Amino acid sequence: MSSSRLPHVFSSVASFAASHKIATGVVTTLVAASLITGGGIAVAQMMNPQAFMPQASVVRVVDGDTIEVSDHGQNKTIRLLNVNTPETVDPNKPIECGGPEASDYLKKLLPTGTIVRLGYDHDKRDRYGRDLAAVFLNGSLVDADIARNGWGVAIKIGENTRYYSQVFDAQREAHDKMAGLYDPSFACTPQQQAQAYAASQTPAAPGDTATVNALTAFVNTIDTDVSSGAKLLTILDGDHSSLPLALYTTAEIKSMRQSVERHHSKSQLEQKEATDHITRLKEQEEQRQQQERQEAEQRQHEQEQELAQQQKEQAEAQAQEYPQGQNQQQPANNNTGNYGAAVPQQTIAPAQPAPNPQPSQSSGSGGRPSNAAPCRKYAPGGKSFVYIDCVTKMPL
Repeated sequence: MSSSRLPHVFSSVASFAASHKIATGVVTTLVAASLITGGGIAVAQMMNPQAFMPQASVVRVVDGDTIEVSDHGQNKTIRLLNVNTPETVDPNKPIECGGPEASDYLKKLLPTGTIVRLGYDHDKRDRYGRDLAAVFLNGSLVDADIARNGWGVAIKIGENTRYYSQVFDAQREAHDKMAGLYDPSFACTPQQQAQAYAASQTPAAPGDTATVNALTAFVNTIDTDVSSGAKLLTILDGDHSSLPLALYTTAEIKSMRQSVERHHSKSQLEQKEATDHITRLKEQEEQRQQQERQEAEQRQHEQEQELAQQQKEQAEAQAQEYPQGQNQQQPANNNTGNYGAAVPQQTIAPAQPAPNPQPSQSSGSGGRPSNAAPCRKYAPGGKSFVYIDCVTKMPL
């Protein structure tokens, strides 16, 4: 190298060292060593490392942090180093919040045919056979650009940490300017869901006079609220180093959890009170129905007893009127004119001369007058009787 180029080399190396926080003495030593040993290439590589990285042509974007490239006619998949975006193509996971947007961002940034450079670190491949590399586009670290626009977070995997600090700084920029997933209008993030849940209003609980139907409708509504809160708490209790919690600081996650927990506890209390109220009302209704059944059974029992008593009294009255061994004679016709009166059959004898009138006494049993009614009333025991008028039932 000519002496006229030395000041320029030292100036360039010094500027590079300043931007990368490398001590000037170290740079001087390196430059001197490179000049002595003829290592000009090493100095140039230190000053512009991307110039010595392999080039590749973008074939397609797989998702927000994975691309497929063509390297000298050979296609290979590149997993970008030290950045992680929400999933869209993992068969074992659902599409995550912000995943489609992250993929769209990278597709616009790296259309098919774009020439990129690949920077490797300690581990060159992952367990899936993908190359692990940082991607540079026109000197800009794409991995950091993804995070700077709010579509990814910085991650460390094993010993591959070379580009972590750049990606992490870019992520903080997105956080501060509320870009991408930090945008308050991005409603699917845990932060926005927590804020919306904490601010939500549940219907007023029914009063003490509410019906079971009204209480049941309220419980159905509050059940949804309680379930939503439980899901949010599960998310907020997850791994802080993975998405979606990796978007936030530990303090932010703690604040989100507290706001969700307050609302969730309140909803759980209202849910329990309404459920207990329903239980009490159902128990009261069951008691009322049971009492009605018992009262109905008691009324039926009393009616049966009353009917049995009436039948007994009728049987006793009939036994007194018609003692055992006596048969009531029923009239052959109704020529007596008295309904129900038993009239003995009589034979009409031929006319006889009228005897001299004499007092007549019947000699029949019981001293029955000749003009007595044919009805009898027996004394208790059935051993004696008197004749009675069949209509008035009065003794003759």
